[in-house]
Amino acid sequence: MNDAFLIAGLVVRSINLFDWIVIAAAIGAAFWFPKRRWHKAGFAAVALAALSYLPAEKGLKEYEALQYRKAAWAHFKKRCDENAGEKIYKIAQNVDGIFLMKPRPKATQDQLRDQYWMGDPYGYRHSMPWQFPFLWDLNERGGSTTTRTERRGFDFVEVPQPDSANQFKEPVLHFTLNRESRKLVEKSVSTRQSVYGIVWEDTSTREDRSYWVAGSKFQVVDLRSNEVMAERIGYLIESGFGSTGYGGGRDAWDAATVTGSACPPFERHALVDRLFVEKVLKPSTRYSPAN
Repeated sequence: MNDAFLIAGLVVRSINLFDWIVIAAAIGAAFWFPKRRWHKAGFAAVALAALSYLPAEKGLKEYEALQYRKAAWAHFKKRCDENAGEKIYKIAQNVDGIFLMKPRPKATQDQLRDQYWMGDPYGYRHSMPWQFPFLWDLNERGGSTTTRTERRGFDFVEVPQPDSANQFKEPVLHFTLNRESRKLVEKSVSTRQSVYGIVWEDTSTREDRSYWVAGSKFQVVDLRSNEVMAERIGYLIESGFGSTGYGGGRDAWDAATVTGSACPPFERHALVDRLFVEKVLKPSTRYSPAN
């Protein structure tokens, strides 16, 4: 009964002033022109049914969309309550660099609008290359800065060679940051210097993505023992549910990091991977001569 009243209310709300004028005019004409009473009633009923079809269809679609949104938010809350959170088992001090076992590839615009893009929308930041969050210092708001601060970045970041199928295979690419030119310095090294690594995995299910919910696992690992030092499981819901906005210019998953909801929660445009790693791996307090 409540659903019936809700649908009826949505139908009535979907009828604008022009619709009401047209409906009133049609019913008035149906009563005015036919001569017989039963003709009048018949023409009035037909006119009302015909003119109410589009508002009714629109109201029903609004009801279905409302029910979908309610189900999506309930699903997101369930995932958050049951799975999301951070666990830190071990902390390391004076860490010079880290190994990105699985660097995040840059997403295309089509992927950022793809409901089933398995690129971990929770941790992905489209405007920030994957090396930079770990090399730049952080300002008081947790954003990257080119000046030196107490929340300094790592001396270097290493990644597997692009053609390597093995995350631990050597040689590796070694990146440092020239703070004067604000450019990356890249070289190939035969031996990996990092003893700590980070890796991400999109753990979304088909059901999650059917509601525009994305889930992921992010881990910090001791590469010497393969011990998991810390783990974050996060969920993000795209509250626009794939809308591209006016002009079709909205990239849904990128916008979700600003307008959506997340668990664990984060600030707008937050560098969530860097901020989590900072809780586990404490960069060295010294600055290397090259930086």
